[in-house]
Amino acid sequence: MFCCAYVRSYFVLSSKTTVCEIVIRTASGLILWWLRLTDFKGIALFWGVAYFMPGRETNERLIKHELEHLEQMKRDGKFRFAFRYLWRSLRYGYRNNPYEIEAREAENR
Repeated sequence: MFCCAYVRSYFVLSSKTTVCEIVIRTASGLILWWLRLTDFKGIALFWGVAYFMPGRETNERLIKHELEHLEQMKRDGKFRFAFRYLWRSLRYGYRNNPYEIEAREAENR
C-alpha cells in the first residue's frame, strides 16, 4: 500500500487535491475480479482509494489517471459524479466520456 505522502513526493498533483485522503492499493478479491472482467488496470472508488492491478501500482500515468477521478469525485460530489459518469458513459461511450477525457489529459501533466 502506498500512502499519500509517497504519491505526493513522486507525482505533481493539482492544488485541488487534499492529498491525505488518497490511498493506493493493490486490487484483490472482488475488485481484482472486476478489473479482470472489464480489462481495466485501475479503478478509483468513492472512499478515496485507488485500486490497481498487481504490478501496476507504480505506473505513473495510471496513478495520475485514477487520482484525477478522485479529484472529480471531490469536485462534483460522489453521488453526482456517479450519476454523471454512468449517464455520460451511456450517452457518449467510455472513451468519449468527458470524465475519461479529463483523466487521460491528467496522465500527461
